[in-house]
Amino acid sequence: MMSRWSKLVLTVLAVGFLFLVSVHLSKAKDPAPLKHNPRWGEAVSGLSCSIRTDKTDYAPGEDILIDFLLRSNIEVPTTVIRPWIRMSYLGTALPLEITGPKGRCRYTGPVLTPPPPYGRSAYVELTGGEIIGASSVFDRSVRIVPKYWSMLEPGEYSVRYKFIRRRVDNEYWDDRQRKMVPITAWRGEIASNTVTVRIGQKKNED
Repeated sequence: MMSRWSKLVLTVLAVGFLFLVSVHLSKAKDPAPLKHNPRWGEAVSGLSCSIRTDKTDYAPGEDILIDFLLRSNIEVPTTVIRPWIRMSYLGTALPLEITGPKGRCRYTGPVLTPPPPYGRSAYVELTGGEIIGASSVFDRSVRIVPKYWSMLEPGEYSVRYKFIRRRVDNEYWDDRQRKMVPITAWRGEIASNTVTVRIGQKKNED
């Protein structure tokens, strides 16, 4: 039988392996071949963002899964908040610009309560083309729920995401000092590329 010490060593190795895998998934090169419409919005202060849809045609009421990616465009290290941290409390209330057959769509769904303050690990350094994301590729649920965005009318919809960070947004909870501490991280406003999706007609029920 395996000794207690051997079990402990195997547990430590397993945890270490999972940590390395999570780091590899959180910072990666562009997974463009996996998704439709692999384009980026205009870069601002060395950072650009992109959204990718899992497909282009959807049934009425079907959730639209999206990948959200941030990319560094310069060799100088840029500190940014991890996208899944930001989206963990936005839920489906994403800062999107959606336009459809009847014009601009407005979000009318639920808004989540912000989570407790996050720590220093909520920020990551990107450089030289590195990418970090919150998406189906990175095993995070990012979706557009049509009923919350008045996207029930058949037709084409254009979708764009806006990533905004202000100076007051860039801080984290320091356990030792027991207070929020500012961090020098990217701030500004960037818009993603625009993707077009099509909502189909409802099928006639017999």
